[in-house]
Amino acid sequence: MESGQVQLSLRERQKAQTREHLLCVATSLIAAKGFAATSIDDIAKAAGSSRATVYSYFDSKDTILAELIRGMWDDANELYREFGALPDWSRPSIHAWVQTVISRNQADAERNRAALEISLAEVIQNEGKHHQLHIGSLTLNSKMWTQRFTKAETRGRASIIITMIEGYTTRLFLHGTISRRGPAVDLLTDAILDMLHARE
Repeated sequence: MESGQVQLSLRERQKAQTREHLLCVATSLIAAKGFAATSIDDIAKAAGSSRATVYSYFDSKDTILAELIRGMWDDANELYREFGALPDWSRPSIHAWVQTVISRNQADAERNRAALEISLAEVIQNEGKHHQLHIGSLTLNSKMWTQRFTKAETRGRASIIITMIEGYTTRLFLHGTISRRGPAVDLLTDAILDMLHARE
């Protein structure tokens, strides 16, 4: 019984890896060629797979696009949840979190750029809903917030922190209008500390 469970677990892991590989290949192709010019056959060939395999994981190109957008939102929310789980608001803690945000956004830049270029209108339409979710994640450690701020102040300050982070990462990794990331980590850290009144 246990060996069967291990085999199932291995099979599931392999399926997840195949799905992730197909999604990564699709992201690269869509970023390079555009959504309309990228076919399921292109994705299968570039992935070293078959058309049938691609369809076994994704019903259509639209499903792939939806997955890119969902991944973009989910990964952002996970970063804000990690802030919400910080044990303290010391400068080292926040600096490390900002570095993580920058590193992960850099790793996901190709996917995020592709998703935004194809579905900017949809992303804008849903931005308000996701922004509220991000505020909830950022403020998970409610005790640390309520010790300093009212509920309205908490939401306002969290909203500004998210806007600063998203504005910077968008300009750095999606628009390319910021060329140096090093000093900005310190500046973002200090700006967040100022918003939290937690500078040490």
